[in-house]
Amino acid sequence: MKKELTIVIALAIAVYVNILGNGFTIDDSTFIGRWQGNRTINLVEIFRGDVPAGHKGVYRPIRQLLYGIYYQLWADDPVGYHVHAIVVHIISTIFVYLIIEQIFNLQFTIFNSRMGAFIGAALFAVHPVHTEAVSYTVAGMDTTGLGVVLAAFYYFLRKKFNISYALAAVAFFTTEMALTLPILLVWYELCFGRLTKKNWETRIKIHAPFWISLAMYVVVRFGFLGISGVRAEPAGGSAYVAFLTMLKVSVKYLELLVYPVKLANNQLLSGGIESFIYRGYNRDLLAGQRLWNWDIVLALGVLIGIIVVAYFLRKKHPGITFGIGWHFIALLPVMQFIPQGAVLNERSLYLPSFGFILIVGYLLWHVYRRARVVAVAALVLVIGLYVIRTVYRNADWKNDIVFWSKEVAVYPNSAYGYYSLGNALRVEQKPQEALAALIKASQINPRFAVAVATEGLVYEGLGNVGAAIAAYEKTLTIDPAFYEAAGRLKELYGEKDVPIQ
Repeated sequence: MKKELTIVIALAIAVYVNILGNGFTIDDSTFIGRWQGNRTINLVEIFRGDVPAGHKGVYRPIRQLLYGIYYQLWADDPVGYHVHAIVVHIISTIFVYLIIEQIFNLQFTIFNSRMGAFIGAALFAVHPVHTEAVSYTVAGMDTTGLGVVLAAFYYFLRKKFNISYALAAVAFFTTEMALTLPILLVWYELCFGRLTKKNWETRIKIHAPFWISLAMYVVVRFGFLGISGVRAEPAGGSAYVAFLTMLKVSVKYLELLVYPVKLANNQLLSGGIESFIYRGYNRDLLAGQRLWNWDIVLALGVLIGIIVVAYFLRKKHPGITFGIGWHFIALLPVMQFIPQGAVLNERSLYLPSFGFILIVGYLLWHVYRRARVVAVAALVLVIGLYVIRTVYRNADWKNDIVFWSKEVAVYPNSAYGYYSLGNALRVEQKPQEALAALIKASQINPRFAVAVATEGLVYEGLGNVGAAIAAYEKTLTIDPAFYEAAGRLKELYGEKDVPIQ
């Protein structure tokens, strides 16, 4: 086991060591550079769920505590935060190995090799879809809780229940993605025949502390603190449209696991729908979806097919059924039951990807038993391709301008990508380049009020008050409730002594 673990740890380090030279991107500066809440460790504010403005609707006090501790250690130096992310990924990879070993080698008498665990852990260590969860500093802090979930699951398998209970409680208060752990444990019991008519009372007692911890989190968050979790309107304005959208998103997640080539922070779905539903600018495209659209029918067919496969393999190949169920159960927190600002995030696949990894490890291990050369060749090829893609993707996270430039290269029709690139250029005092990107964003999506309003900020910086006023007025035409544009207009009209309508 030491040799296999040494190799997978080396792989995890090798593919992510190049992020140590990266700076902050996207929300990193908000949480680390500008947020005053991490300057001191205020336990009362941490318990209350203090987060930067614009990020309300989450409750992750242990994550916030880590931000405070790390700011005392590293301030706004990115290196320390990147080291944290790499260490968390290494620990997660180790527990992936240990969990698969438990399932493959200890739960079934037919398994007598650690090769399945090695295959799965190696793939987990280098899978390109994990780059956002590791290379993106803010996401890396959230990933901490997912590593704790894997640890809790492992100690449950080892029947060290008290350790598992404690880890589960820590995970719940670190990230909402951890809240599916009690369901995953029940799913394990069902798939591998651990829950029977004779022992169900005993098993319920074993599982009860997980559900009690989950209930405590719910009571504290929703009851005492009143943090609802709603961060946007439902996708397309209704639960029905959100359901249709998430059918396509579910298949997109599978595509990213199987073919992790087109990686992006703002993935595009069929029909030109962007993952970010930022301030409703995607509303028209989302609302125009219908159940009989070809892409939704196809997505529904794929998902039903997977469920059918899982059902029929449940007895002969319970590992495959378990892996399929793990994937979809672990995705539940981001399935828009509580509306969020994005319908898809690559980092949301970090924990669900274990299901995919488990299945691939299971299949390759069976091939290895019958055709060792074929299995080894396939594994080396896949790992080699994954390593190359991961290392190159890590370089995209150098800074905001590099990142968003790569984003629009991958998806030239990404309005949000061009807006974000324009905003990054504006911050770096490159107004002409910023305007070009922002205008491109509003050309792709004329309803993108935020992009038009940001044009106004650039024009103000250039001293072109007339163009700024025109941009803000256009913003309010698109979105009359855009209060920031109204505020800027009042100030500019005040300077020009022109009344606002």
